[in-house]
Amino acid sequence: MGNPYRPFGMALAGILLTGCPKPGEDTAAPSCLAGDATAWYRDGDSDGYGLTDEVSFECDQPDGYVGVAGDCDDLEPLAYPGAEETCDGLDNDCDGLVDAGASDAAAWYLDQDGDGYGLDEATTEACEQPSGYSAQGGDCDDQDGVVNPSASESCNGLDDDCDGLVDDGYSDADADGLADCMDACPVYASPDALEGDGSRDAPYGSIADAIALRGSYCNEILLLSGTYDEHVDYGGEDLQISSVDGPESTVIEPTDDGPIVVFQ
Repeated sequence: MGNPYRPFGMALAGILLTGCPKPGEDTAAPSCLAGDATAWYRDGDSDGYGLTDEVSFECDQPDGYVGVAGDCDDLEPLAYPGAEETCDGLDNDCDGLVDAGASDAAAWYLDQDGDGYGLDEATTEACEQPSGYSAQGGDCDDQDGVVNPSASESCNGLDDDCDGLVDDGYSDADADGLADCMDACPVYASPDALEGDGSRDAPYGSIADAIALRGSYCNEILLLSGTYDEHVDYGGEDLQISSVDGPESTVIEPTDDGPIVVFQ
């Protein structure tokens, strides 16, 4: 006859071996093994990118964490890898450069003469105006500060207003391609002349008059024979003053004291 207490003993042993769950203990099976946990990165600004050095390995995504790292400013939602760089003083795309290659950067034109207009073919893009650059292009001579699109046209052999035309608006009676005012160059002077227009047949009566009345476009003054009782002041201008008949017949000899020629 068998032992009537044996089944009860085996059941009790099973309870003792298995044990009972403790109060509050989670008996659900884990969602993943420890080795399969995912790296999640803290995303404080909710831009979809987290900080590389703030990582948590979890089976399920925790609140405030994302699966992509690389954010360079986790307090600024406009800064994350791949963001559009704009002129806002931020490193939007997290490439280590602020405003570099910004999509809304302005075009600036090289302005070497400082007249407020630069060369169309020499530009750079930047958020702030670089030194030596202007916001406007269209300059046709960036070495002359009085030549630019806003200048008034003068009779000087130049395209002052950069419209592609030289001395436009001035008459050219002889149709030689030069405005009439440009035909009157060089100008002449003679110590024997009383009053003239600077032509060879009606020269100015002094070198000083020739310098003052020649017009800004003409830098050449020719002296006819004679003795000039005056001082010559170039006024710092680039003038070419020479004798028509040679130094033997052309003399500059002021009767009062002082330098004969002043260049500055």
